[in-house]
Amino acid sequence: MGESDDALDDLRAELAVGVRAYLGMTERDSAVGEERVQRVCAQLEWFLNGLLRDHPGWTRHRYVDGLLPDTVTVTSPVALEIRAMMIWGKGRSQWIEPFLGTLRLAATADKIESYEFSFGDAAQGLGRTQFRPHRRRPADPARWLFTLTSDD
Repeated sequence: MGESDDALDDLRAELAVGVRAYLGMTERDSAVGEERVQRVCAQLEWFLNGLLRDHPGWTRHRYVDGLLPDTVTVTSPVALEIRAMMIWGKGRSQWIEPFLGTLRLAATADKIESYEFSFGDAAQGLGRTQFRPHRRRPADPARWLFTLTSDD
């Protein structure tokens, strides 16, 4: 296992702890809930950057610059779904893409059992919608451009 694999495992473990903390809340509309959602999105941003680092076409000049959550839905005691605006960057330019992520934890440990991340509109292509801070999240596309799963 290489150094980058170890770093990705560490990011995955941190994400699992954040997801478990969010799932363990009893009130989802509190200030604590907002802080935990932001924490999960920040951890997810780092994890996505780590996942994409080795994908064809990805360069050191490209990056995921953030996830601005729209909805977070608890789908089971160990799983959640995040719909967000994903902020991408290449050099100094930034754009947004719709994002849908599902994360499932192992039942007894802070470990990501599975994930699926979909982003980009296949009909539109990447980089068509410039990022502006108050722009609404793009609608989910009829067909996603990319999907990354834990099975890949």
